[in-house]
Amino acid sequence: MLSRVRDSPPTDPGRPRTVVVLSNPSVVGRLTGLDDAARGLLLGQWDREARRVEVTAATASLSDSEQDDVSAIRELLPPGIEILGFWFSSGSEDVPTTPGLLACRSEDRRLTFLETDGERLYTCESQQPLDRDPLREDNRLLRLRARLELRFPVCPAVEENLGSLYAAVDRLVARCRDAVYRISDSGIYLRGDDDSEDIADVLAGLNDPVNLDIFFSPHTTPNYSPVARYSSLSPSSSLISIPLDVDLLVVARKGSSLPQIRRLVVDGIVSQLTRMAEVIDDSIDGLNYIVPEVLHFFPRDFLLHPVSVVCVRGCSDADMLSVRRRLHSVFVLPGDRPLFRRNQSLFRRSPVASHLVDVHSNARPSGMQGGVRRLVSGSCAYYHYGQDGMEDAGWGCAYRSAQTLASWYLLQGYTDRAVVTHREIQTALVAAGDKPPEFVGCRRWIGSFEVSTVLDQVYGFVCKILHISSGSGMSERGGELARHFQTEGTPVMVGGGQYAHTIVGVHLLEGGGESRTQVKWLILDPHYNGEDSVKVIVAKGWCGWKGQDFWDQTAYYNLCLPQRPKCM
Repeated sequence: MLSRVRDSPPTDPGRPRTVVVLSNPSVVGRLTGLDDAARGLLLGQWDREARRVEVTAATASLSDSEQDDVSAIRELLPPGIEILGFWFSSGSEDVPTTPGLLACRSEDRRLTFLETDGERLYTCESQQPLDRDPLREDNRLLRLRARLELRFPVCPAVEENLGSLYAAVDRLVARCRDAVYRISDSGIYLRGDDDSEDIADVLAGLNDPVNLDIFFSPHTTPNYSPVARYSSLSPSSSLISIPLDVDLLVVARKGSSLPQIRRLVVDGIVSQLTRMAEVIDDSIDGLNYIVPEVLHFFPRDFLLHPVSVVCVRGCSDADMLSVRRRLHSVFVLPGDRPLFRRNQSLFRRSPVASHLVDVHSNARPSGMQGGVRRLVSGSCAYYHYGQDGMEDAGWGCAYRSAQTLASWYLLQGYTDRAVVTHREIQTALVAAGDKPPEFVGCRRWIGSFEVSTVLDQVYGFVCKILHISSGSGMSERGGELARHFQTEGTPVMVGGGQYAHTIVGVHLLEGGGESRTQVKWLILDPHYNGEDSVKVIVAKGWCGWKGQDFWDQTAYYNLCLPQRPKCM
């Protein structure tokens, strides 16, 4: 139902107001910056008993094929995240006021949330808490994985094949509706008639994602008589079996009951099987078919919930380019960085599994209050002396810093090429004409210029070199380093004297009057040679904030600042 609304409707004092929580700052910025007449979808969770709505995302403007847009977006959402309603700009006069859906009006950089009982509009109370993570604070993440077999006959007539395909999917759906679901490694079943416990109590002590099992009840007859099943096939038909690896994520509010969780799981499986059938439908040709695959993504800097994509198993990032573009467009995500490449999917084996990642997130405070603090954006691995069977103490610190820089590009999805080894670094320098052939296999130092050359030669990534005439001048470049972390977000390699280090953060505190600006640098020190223990590394200062006295005041320094490629 549509209604024309010029001014915000009054609040009914006898009716409890629904509270709308906006924890995602990118949603607020998106909705308050609307100019043209448009409308899109609000996504999130609605606790109707508590009259509380959590808005986790807002989509781009809907096209003229609005119903198709809504269906396509719903397929991307994990069960537990729903379409809450519509947002609309001030240029749009028609306001959706369907009962059970929310409406958000953006005008003069102000947001007004409305709901209706079918007769009147009511304003909602809105809140914008800081540093809130609703997925972690209010929800549990559940995961169900199961291999199902999709069996159906195929024949030369494509139309008959499609009918057989969807009939087989219907049979699988019926089995899943009758199946038994259990929390893995426990005696707790998701029964449809048990409202006695909520998941906050049941799942206490279990880490997310909590795994679920599925059990299919065998079809039996009285007296356990053997059953023969008969399927008639025409002479020109063949029976094929396609493995479907169901991989379902469910976002469940902590107050949910077990029956509510079961309904989310079943609905999610039905939706995923239907989407898999559509992927097979697009390609089936006689006995030739493709196998679908489910990938989950969670770009936490922009969304407050995961996104699930059904695609062709094993498809490359190039094959998925149109899908990735659509995801960036739907969720209004920046188009200058990858967020949905295969090696960014959840639950993948880390490409740097044998190394610690994001050690700097455990660093002790810098000791300075206020000011400007900028850190590396995203994740990077910590490479240091003695790893991977390479005894490089005394000469390999810059190699290790180069590996940390390469790991950033790998973990952010800019490349799928593995982190370079020492020998590959040396070979790249020879190939670039920077070193003679005998350099391969030696134990000689390299510096910032060589690291820049390697990143370009091996990966095609460009770096800027910042020259500082002496360590005493490092503080003067603190502002430039802060801008680098804000705009590029990459870790920085710094070489000076006989040492190389990796900078992953900077903290500036402006001095008053004639006082100089105080600067501290967050350092990952590649000279560490010991076990990969975060506790030991942080406690002994191998990862931590360093002051001006950390630098050799008389040595010159070159900083290698890798640039972020502008691509998705």
